[in-house]
Amino acid sequence: MNEPVPDTLYLEDSYFLGMLARRSKLCFRVLFAVLPGHPAYAPPLPGEQHCYREGEIRFDSIEMIDLPNGVVQLPPHAITIDLNHTPDFGSIEVFAEEEYFRVVTEWFDLRLKATLPEIVLEDDAVSG
Repeated sequence: MNEPVPDTLYLEDSYFLGMLARRSKLCFRVLFAVLPGHPAYAPPLPGEQHCYREGEIRFDSIEMIDLPNGVVQLPPHAITIDLNHTPDFGSIEVFAEEEYFRVVTEWFDLRLKATLPEIVLEDDAVSG
């Protein structure tokens, strides 16, 4: 199975901003750290380590979602608000695991069976 996120998006320094479920679609809002080589890359803003762009990881045609313990856990530090007034729900990891995709945040760890996700970035660079 192909990796769901290209290596020109650095998830280790990206931020999970929220999610939205609609019918058979699941979208994760992310503030992506964009690396050189990605078409949306631009030099980092002053004081930033990376170029950041808001966007989504969109899973479509979902056949199955497995939330192992059945609940979303509130992490001890809950939500932080960034300088640009954007809620930051912590980190996010997305990877292929056998015939499933796995999405891990500080709030939940889920597996889903779906088509390869679409990564959509907004045009404007933002502060991380």
